[in-house]
Amino acid sequence: MSKNYIFNINELSFLRYIWAIWFRKRVFILSIEALFPPLKSYLNKIVQTHIRKKKAVDLIEMCPELQHARGYRASLLYYNIFRETFDWHFNYYRFDQAQQEIPDYSMAINLTTINYTAGKQEPILLMGEVERILAPEPIQYYGVLQDTVDMLETEGLKSWIPEKGDK
Repeated sequence: MSKNYIFNINELSFLRYIWAIWFRKRVFILSIEALFPPLKSYLNKIVQTHIRKKKAVDLIEMCPELQHARGYRASLLYYNIFRETFDWHFNYYRFDQAQQEIPDYSMAINLTTINYTAGKQEPILLMGEVERILAPEPIQYYGVLQDTVDMLETEGLKSWIPEKGDK
């Protein structure tokens, strides 16, 4: 059983991604989440070239029941990830502290944070689904930011990820 390398492409994981492509590993693309937004188009061009040349696979292609999310982003709202992670958002981003220290801006902070994490909905759904599809094969994630991992591990979303060996 060969290891599956799943990349959330950003500036920190890009060299590891190129290494995996170079050594012909089983490479899957979770998403492109540039930390420096002007680089996103360049990262996207390189990744799309590798996908076209069959050197990497976009994870959405392995999950036909989630493909609607790419064409119609609003359909992600049906999964209601925010309801499942509301307490996590409140605690992780310390919304209560913002309310106490800068009440005039606390709503703006809350909305900005929610908009930031909204872009993580598709990767979170894909991570849960790919764990189910590829089980029991080993998976190695690269470039997934810590807040995404923490959100995925919240109590409400844990039920979406099967135990190793479950299908």
